Amino acid sequence: MSETTAARTHVIGLDPPVPRTHADELATRVFFVSESIEDFALVPSEAGIGAVRVTVRDGADPGDLARKLRYVVANDVLGQRRAEPKVVWRGTASGPPARDVFGDLLRRGAAWEAGRGRSASASRSCR
Repeated sequence: MSETTAARTHVIGLDPPVPRTHADELATRVFFVSESIEDFALVPSEAGIGAVRVTVRDGADPGDLARKLRYVVANDVLGQRRAEPKVVWRGTASGPPARDVFGDLLRRGAAWEAGRGRSASASRSCR
């Protein structure tokens, strides 16, 4: 028998808003705020990301979630410097596309798919 829990959605306002340049930084940290968060969406505003809509398991304290999220924003997100990526090296070689190494390993029996997105391999001494 499986147990189901109700979920609730809360919108947590951010003041100051998070700049759009930091949206990815914020998104990578939301699930770390609380284990009760099941889903979230960043809510844009004119000034950036003005709120986060979180879906949480029933029983989660919205005030505590807001406090924790705002702490993460203030201490982990807003302080991030955004540097423009730069090319430090570029190869000049051109040629045919690289061969499918994983396919070669599968054909030789040196690797196998252990599930969607997972693989395993072993040296001859391990088989």
